[in-house]
Amino acid sequence: MWLDVIQYYNFYKSDLGEACRRVVMRKIHEIWPHVKGQIVAGVGYSNPYLSLFKEDARATFSFMPGPMGVMSWPKDAKNLAALIEENQWPLEDKTIDLLLVVHSFEHTANAHDFLRESWRVLSDGGRLLMIVPNRRGLWSRNVSTPFGHGHPYTGRQLYDLLENAFFTPSNPQYCLHMPPFNSFVSLQFYEALESLGQNWSKKFGGLVVLEAQKQVISLRKKPIPKWGPHVFVPKPLS
Repeated sequence: MWLDVIQYYNFYKSDLGEACRRVVMRKIHEIWPHVKGQIVAGVGYSNPYLSLFKEDARATFSFMPGPMGVMSWPKDAKNLAALIEENQWPLEDKTIDLLLVVHSFEHTANAHDFLRESWRVLSDGGRLLMIVPNRRGLWSRNVSTPFGHGHPYTGRQLYDLLENAFFTPSNPQYCLHMPPFNSFVSLQFYEALESLGQNWSKKFGGLVVLEAQKQVISLRKKPIPKWGPHVFVPKPLS
């Protein structure tokens, strides 16, 4: 079940949402530190993170699937957000260099079609960054945050899905080790908790973050074998 865009907006306006945004933003920047000259698109509610690319990327767009609704982005500037169908995006083939998927893949009814559409719009060698709730983490079990809704994944499950959809995935990474509560500990010590979690309980972070590169497959026709006639020559028994 998809959440409404207003629910995401309200979450990121909260103190817990802001702490979450900073942690995830830092992880995205570690994986994609240089985007100069690239065309970047976000699918889902990616608005809180797209500001990371706005200055350096050649172009940046926000696409939100129909069931969640749409909200303009960026503020006080020409709108670069659009409402799209869940698995049919209004983009030509090979038009996006970097595709950020957040607050969307866990809600889709057909993961295979979603990944095939991602593959289609990515340029040759383009990269996909998936951010989904971690099945092992606490955030996927707390419905008071957006990450507590939809279908969570382990790193291995997400890796296998991407590999089967003609992507070359990297090793899964994890983030958001702070508890998913509006508590003093979560909000005041989230950076310390994140550092502690990365060192001691990495796979139990609230989110799986996995980058994958589009595979470009060259199809070759197999040569037709030239079979000679089968001629059986009888031989005398010795």
